Amino acid sequence: MIGIAGLTLGILGVAFTLVGLISYAAIPGLGMLLGGIFVLIGVVFLLMTMLLTRSAKRFEKKMMDIVIQGRKVEANIIEIRQNTMISVNRRHPYYLVCEAEGQLFESEYFYQDVHRFDERETIDVYIDDQSHDYVVDLDS
Repeated sequence: MIGIAGLTLGILGVAFTLVGLISYAAIPGLGMLLGGIFVLIGVVFLLMTMLLTRSAKRFEKKMMDIVIQGRKVEANIIEIRQNTMISVNRRHPYYLVCEAEGQLFESEYFYQDVHRFDERETIDVYIDDQSHDYVVDLDS
């Protein structure tokens, strides 16, 4: 849910905090300053992890609310293209572009088998008419 960035920050936060506490207790004099700096950095990393987690949960809830309360339409798949400007683990994201009711919808996804859309002509899209946000149901 929080992704690799949040997980990395959480691990670093715990590690920095532990190193700070150990150096504070083990090294007299200089350990107090060094330990305090490490603990402070660790706490900042842990706070960033909490913020990323909270943000991810809000985003997930918003998407679920659109799927539950939004209007469902069938959109015609227009194009599936790869964005070669971005690479994650030497893989490029795909963009699925579809059209319904004269409006274009675009959805980015990673690590999916793009060929599962080869035989399909339509895909479900959930639209929130008030905010004009939408969710393309890639799992349908």
